[in-house]
Amino acid sequence: DNAVADYNSAIAVNPSKGSNYYYRGKIRYDAGKIDEAEADFKRALELDPGLKAQVDATRTLAAVKQLQANLDAKPKTPVEQAHSDGYKQLDAKQWDAAIASFTKAIALAPNDHWGYVYRGRAHKGKGDFAKAITDLNAGIALLKPAETANFINERAAIHYDQGSYALALADVTKAIAANTGGQPDHWDLLLRGKIYAKQGKTAPGRAGFQ
Repeated sequence: DNAVADYNSAIAVNPSKGSNYYYRGKIRYDAGKIDEAEADFKRALELDPGLKAQVDATRTLAAVKQLQANLDAKPKTPVEQAHSDGYKQLDAKQWDAAIASFTKAIALAPNDHWGYVYRGRAHKGKGDFAKAITDLNAGIALLKPAETANFINERAAIHYDQGSYALALADVTKAIAANTGGQPDHWDLLLRGKIYAKQGKTAPGRAGFQ
């Protein structure tokens, strides 16, 4: 379509600008052209690893939309209905309603980590970071160590945004340890570098961005 054509032209003019690939990929993702979108995201991250948070957010939103479509297509159990309501309310930034829906989901399925994770995201959207971290902690506690890295990084980002750099750094270190093989990914390195820079550790900060 015209939007993709515009980014094709932009890429032809500047093929080394990662954001052009990201935005073209986002359009393709929204159009359901997942393979083409993922190819664009891969190239975008090769050119600009700093786009990882945006790429992950786009993938997460697409996954939520697909999950919502799947849920809408079949009869729902009470816990599925609570999650379905919560996803729609999160998307609409109806934070209090989303919190209520995921609280209901938690009551119905207290051992499912997603209820806590999504309620925490609603608390974060509302600006209640302490409750967001409490819910993330509860969700993480229900997972095996190897499954926790992404959620620990999510908690680290909240600590970072609140200026709690020591706590953020501790979480990034934990997330790296939880990754397969204990190796950092680009997001780990980016956030760790930003933390070091905020702490005035200029040289470690540069190393973190490698």
